[in-house]
Amino acid sequence: MEMEREGLQQGVPSKSGGTDETLEQHPVDELRESGGQEDEPRSALRPVRAAESEEDDDDRRGDSVANGRATAEQGEDVQRIEGMTIQIVESSASERVLQIEIPAKEVETEIDRLYGDLRKRVVVPGFRKGKVPETILRARYGTAIEGEAIETVVPRAYWSALQETSLEPITRPSIDDVEFSSGGTLKFAARFEVVPEIEVSGYRGLRLKRQVATVGPVEVDARMELIRHMHATYENVHRPAKEGDLLLIDYETFDLGGKRLSDGKISNYPIELTNSPQRGEFEEGLIGSVRGEVKQLPVRFPEDHPDSTLAGKTVRFVVSVLEVKEKHLPPLDDEFARSVGQFKDLAELREKVRAGLEAEEVHRQRQELVSQIVEKLLDANQFAPPKAMVERSLERIVRGARAEAERNGRGVDSLDEAEFTTHYRPVAEIVVRRMLLLERVADREEISATDEELDRYIAAEAARTSATPTAFRQILESRRELDGVRDYLTREKVLDFIIEQAEIETVPVRRSEQ
Repeated sequence: MEMEREGLQQGVPSKSGGTDETLEQHPVDELRESGGQEDEPRSALRPVRAAESEEDDDDRRGDSVANGRATAEQGEDVQRIEGMTIQIVESSASERVLQIEIPAKEVETEIDRLYGDLRKRVVVPGFRKGKVPETILRARYGTAIEGEAIETVVPRAYWSALQETSLEPITRPSIDDVEFSSGGTLKFAARFEVVPEIEVSGYRGLRLKRQVATVGPVEVDARMELIRHMHATYENVHRPAKEGDLLLIDYETFDLGGKRLSDGKISNYPIELTNSPQRGEFEEGLIGSVRGEVKQLPVRFPEDHPDSTLAGKTVRFVVSVLEVKEKHLPPLDDEFARSVGQFKDLAELREKVRAGLEAEEVHRQRQELVSQIVEKLLDANQFAPPKAMVERSLERIVRGARAEAERNGRGVDSLDEAEFTTHYRPVAEIVVRRMLLLERVADREEISATDEELDRYIAAEAARTSATPTAFRQILESRRELDGVRDYLTREKVLDFIIEQAEIETVPVRRSEQ
């Protein structure tokens, strides 16, 4: 008997249970708000727990090198099936197919059990409950019983077969080519993805350039002026708007044909009319406007605009000016320093600003080195990433784009997902390849984050979110993110290791040249 069963894989979960990364994200960004562009912390090739729902598994699996085999619920307690034969087919670098064959008695035993249960429950006219002959049950329910038995046995056989291999699936298997013959065998194929074998090379002795900018009085003055503007006050005025004013507006967006581009009106939107040479058409069009005025402003977006739905297009903004406000800047004195924080005078505030700028410079330099490292590693280690991991990475990018569209008032319908996914698929592939390469280096060099490093990280992030370390750890545990954070810290240690091994040329630059 030959049969194709679309539903068989529903009972056969993958071994991995991590969360996907998108654009790689800082571990705690989602605990504060969705977003971020740094290294994705979540481990995705971790075994799936049997207690997890399929929906949970779909949200968490597929992104970093597996930490172990299947859990006891799904792997270690599965008994070996006597007489089972397994053939492993390598259909691609990241896909494997298990051709599995087991004796028919495994299915027949399950069929007998199902008939026994059915006999206790079924009511057939002319027979007492529990006394219906099996021949009648087989005639009425034989096909359904056999199908249910196969759907029960296939997952068990899959896990038993998997124990006989060293494979670590990162996706749920697709079950195909099911053949059962009574008195013969049950055959089926389980197709799934694995992390490809990567012989990572070229990470020692990299030639890198470190651009170093000095933080001096000019840079401190510029940041102080920024802080001053952040603490400006505004006064309503009844005159035409000019540079430096803050406008409060409502607006709607339409294409040139009159079709509305946003879900509704954006209300009470503040916009400052800067005196920057890079001031855009929208701000330029608001110069000279007065309270109560309604303006129609055509704005052409550049071809390289990050939002592909707007790039190269002209959008008509219908703007209602609600208020025109004049900016008043506070004087830079000791009183100002005390008003913006716990500073005794202006000198202490300037010193704090200087220290902050130096910390930013150190971070910028490291990020620049990391970018060079990743580019060189990707060039030196060419391989195709697993499709499932790329798809999950891409899905996260799309989710981020949807959220961004909603925050900007454009609505989800404004996002051309087909065009967007085509554009960002190469980005998703790079994200996955980057992560796998760093994890391979971690394996080779035996680099891992320690418990102490994890504790320090949790304490630091808890302080940033005004939570206690204990509460922050509980949040991570409840989201099953603790191991993912450890993976993130491990990858950061790998990058530090590569930087330590590199030959770095220092290039002095002015801060404006970065």
